[in-house]
Amino acid sequence: MSILARLFDILNLQLCFCEISSAAEIGPGLEIAHVGAITIGGGTRLGRRCVIFQGVLIGNSFNHLGIKKNADGRHQPVIGDQVVVGAGAKILGPVCIGSNVIVGANSVVVSDISPGSVAVGIPARTIPGDAERIPAIIID
Repeated sequence: MSILARLFDILNLQLCFCEISSAAEIGPGLEIAHVGAITIGGGTRLGRRCVIFQGVLIGNSFNHLGIKKNADGRHQPVIGDQVVVGAGAKILGPVCIGSNVIVGANSVVVSDISPGSVAVGIPARTIPGDAERIPAIIID
């Protein structure tokens, strides 16, 4: 990691109370709706025009055997385009979240979420809803 990237990490943490790794791949148009207590781990991939609210954790997952990995060896989440992540939500481990998904506040995502879904609960499960149009309303 370059010195400039590390300096950005330190300033971001001190000024905004956010820890967004410089190793995270973040698409254009990310909106952080309310700054505070947001953590995005290195290796995480976020698509275009995502919205993240306060208190969100996106990162790898540990268990008694170590870090959870998928068959490809990936251990961080991959998040599609136009995803809205509600306040306090946790997205843990090598999960894939499709485009146009809404993750409800305080949900804990530990498995894949298909595109156009609304995910809520602990652990998160999909519920009926029209997530295809809601992110466009929030983002536009």
